[in-house]
Amino acid sequence: SIMAALPPEARPPAQRLQLKIHRAHTHRELWQLRSDAYHLIALSHCQSIADERIHRLLHLFENRVAPQELSRTP
Repeated sequence: SIMAALPPEARPPAQRLQLKIHRAHTHRELWQLRSDAYHLIALSHCQSIADERIHRLLHLFENRVAPQELSRTP
């Protein structure tokens, strides 16, 4: 599983993030979770990979989240 692939210190935050994702009702709520996702990716890999992966999500939120929010960094 994905959780098993994470370092032990990342598993509880990853589980919390997974729960938050399932509870999100809007694109905006999901977009606001990017900081948590960024932190977990950076913890498991590195900041440059976290930057790349969060950046790849941008197109999913265009026209669904205010443009000024999309320009903010995690």
